[in-house]
Amino acid sequence: DQVYLHLTPANGIKHISTTVSLNKNKNTAQLKILFTIQNKYAAKNNSLNSLRMKKFVNISMTDKNGNVVKSISNYPVKFDKKSSVFYGKNQIEFTKPKLWQPDNSNIYSLKIDYYNDNILIDETIKQISFVDIEHTSKGLFINGKPFTIKGTTYYFSYGENGGLIDHNRLITDLTTIKKAGFNTVRFAKELPSPFAINVCSQLGLLAQIELPINSVPEQILSNKSFIERAKVLTSAMINAYGHFPNVLSFGLGGSFLPDEENDLNFLKEIGGYLKSKSNKITYASFLEFPKNPIDNVDLYGIELLATKLKGESSLFISASQNLGKGNIFISEATYPAYKGNTNGYLNKFSFEGQAKYFENVINFSSKNHIAGFIINSMFDYRGDFNSLFTGYTSNNLYRIGILGESGKTDRISFNVIQSKLLNKEKITIPIGTKKDSSPFLFIMISVILSIIMALLINSKRKFREDTTRALIRSYNFFADIRDLRILSGLHTTMLMFTLSGTFSLLLTILLTYLQNNIFLEKILLSFNCKWFVTSVSFLAWHPLQSFFYLFAFSVGLIFLQTAILKLFSLFLKTRVLTTSIFFTVVWALLPLALLLPFELVLHRLLLAQIGNVFIYAFILIYLMWLVQRVLKGVYVIFDIRLSTVYFYAFSLFIFIFGIGILYFQLSDSSIYYIISSFKQYRFL
Repeated sequence: DQVYLHLTPANGIKHISTTVSLNKNKNTAQLKILFTIQNKYAAKNNSLNSLRMKKFVNISMTDKNGNVVKSISNYPVKFDKKSSVFYGKNQIEFTKPKLWQPDNSNIYSLKIDYYNDNILIDETIKQISFVDIEHTSKGLFINGKPFTIKGTTYYFSYGENGGLIDHNRLITDLTTIKKAGFNTVRFAKELPSPFAINVCSQLGLLAQIELPINSVPEQILSNKSFIERAKVLTSAMINAYGHFPNVLSFGLGGSFLPDEENDLNFLKEIGGYLKSKSNKITYASFLEFPKNPIDNVDLYGIELLATKLKGESSLFISASQNLGKGNIFISEATYPAYKGNTNGYLNKFSFEGQAKYFENVINFSSKNHIAGFIINSMFDYRGDFNSLFTGYTSNNLYRIGILGESGKTDRISFNVIQSKLLNKEKITIPIGTKKDSSPFLFIMISVILSIIMALLINSKRKFREDTTRALIRSYNFFADIRDLRILSGLHTTMLMFTLSGTFSLLLTILLTYLQNNIFLEKILLSFNCKWFVTSVSFLAWHPLQSFFYLFAFSVGLIFLQTAILKLFSLFLKTRVLTTSIFFTVVWALLPLALLLPFELVLHRLLLAQIGNVFIYAFILIYLMWLVQRVLKGVYVIFDIRLSTVYFYAFSLFIFIFGIGILYFQLSDSSIYYIISSFKQYRFL
C-alpha cells in the first residue's frame, strides 16, 4: 500500500531551487528562488491566441501556523518563441525570521502557483527553514549558539521488507528518537530516504548523512576506479540532501585506520571533492583518532565497541590537543545486549549493562567537553549475515539497540538515556551480582570423557600396554600395525569416539569463548560466505548442539583422513589394509586424551584472560604435534621416507590452501580484508 503513481504534466512547474542566507546578527534573512516552467507545446502553438493568453506565477510564504508572511503576485511568465522552458527567479527579504533549531522547528512553506489565463495549471509547495550551522575551532554552533551532538544511529531494516520501511513506521521511529532527548540522527552505512530527512526537519532533528563506506581495505581505497565511484556517489549525495537545512554534516565513511596513508589520502581527496561542491561540514569515523588534522575533514569521530571509557581518557586528551576538543566526538558507541534482563549491570551485555555503559558515554562526553556522541543504535535491526558480536538469532537480528524492533519503550537503557538527556529524575541502575558465564556443560562432558577413557585403559592389560607404547614408543607401535600385530578393533573404535569427543569439546570451548569476538567475525566476513558465518555463529552460541555437530565432524574427519591415505596408497608398491590405516590415524591422535584435564578448566582460564596468547600457542603447537604423529604413522606403515611424506603433505596443504585463497581473493578480495582485519585488531 506504499506504491504511488506520479504523473508529470507536459505543462507545469518543473524545478524549484532555493538559497537561504542570514546576516551576521541572524535578524535578517534572504531567500533566493529559482524556478523552471515547462510547456512542451509552447514552441509549436505560438499562435496569436496562445500568445495573448496571460501566463503568470503567484509566490507565497506561510509560517507553520498557516499565516502568510510574504507574497508575490502576477509574476509574468513569457516563453521564447523557440523555447518551451521559462526560467524565473525572485528574491524575498525577511526581517526577524523565525529560526529553525532543535528545540523549536520553525518551518515555512513556499508555494508557487502557475496560472494560464487565470486557470491554475500547477502548484508546488516546498518547505523552507532559516538556520545557520557553523563549525569553528571552538566547536559547533547553531544560529550562533554552541551545539553539542547528542545523537543515535538509525537503520532502515524491518522484517522481510528489509530497508523498505513504510512512512508511518518511519515517522513513529523518528518521533521516538526525539522523545528520547536526542537532537541528531546519524544515518550510517546506507543513504536514507529524503522523506526521512524531511521528517527529521519537522521534528527538530539534525541529520548526519554519510557515504556507505565501512572497513574498506587500504588497497581498495587507493584504487582509482573506487575513488571515482566514491566521487559519483558523493555528488549524488550532495544533490539529494544538500538543500536540506537540517543536514548537520556529510560523512566520508567509517572504521578508517588513523595511521594508514591510503586511508588518509582517500579522505583528503573525497573530502576535497565534497567541499568543492558543498559548504556542509564533513566528518569521518575512525577506530582511533588520527594524530594530525586531515585536510577537508572537519570532525573526527571514534568508534567504541563496549570499551571501558576510563582507558580512553588519555586517548581523548591527546586527540583534544592535536585536533581540538570541538573537532572530536564519539561517532559510534556500541554495546550489545543479547543477555536481556538480569539482576544488574555487573552482568555484561545485559540491558542493565548497556544502560550503565551509555550513561558513562554521556557523562564522559559532557565531562570532556567534546563535540558530542552518537549511540549505536536506537533500535535492534536486521542485517545480511548472522553476527557473532551481537549474538546468534535465526533472523539475523543485531541486538545492539536501545529499544527492540517493536519500538516499545520498555527497556532500562531507554529510560536512563532519556533521563540524562532531558534532565529528568535520575534512574538508578541496579548493580546486581555477576553470574558465572562458564557453562557447567563443559565440566560435565570433560568428566564423562575422562571416565570413559579411564575405563578403556583399565578394561584390559593389552589396551593399557598399547596406550603406553603408542605414546612413548610410537615408531614401534606403528611398526606393529604395519606387521599386522593383533589390535582390538572394538577398543580402537571406542577410542576414536572418545578422542573425537575430546577434540569436539576443545573446539566448542574455544568457539564459546570467542562467541562475541569482533575480530573473529571480521576474519569470517572477509570470505563473504554467509552460510559459513551463520554456521560458526550458531555453533559459538549453542554449546550443546555445537558439541554434537563437531563430534560428528571429528569422526568424519578421521574417516576422511583414512580415505585420503588409502587413495594415495594406490600409487605405492606397498599395499596396506584399510583397517591398518584407520588404526594408525586413530592411535596417532591418542595425545588428545591428555587434554581432558586441561579442558576441565580451559574456559575459566580463558575468561580470566591470564596468558590467553600462550594458551592459543600451546593448543596450536599441540595440534601440530598430532599432525606430525599422523605423518609419522604414515611413513612407518607405508615404509617410505619421512622426508617424502612431509614433502607431499606440505605440498597438498599448500595446493588446497592456495587454491582456496586464490578463489576468495579473485571473487571477494579476501586477502585485503584479512590484512585489514589484523590492522584493525590493534584498535578493537
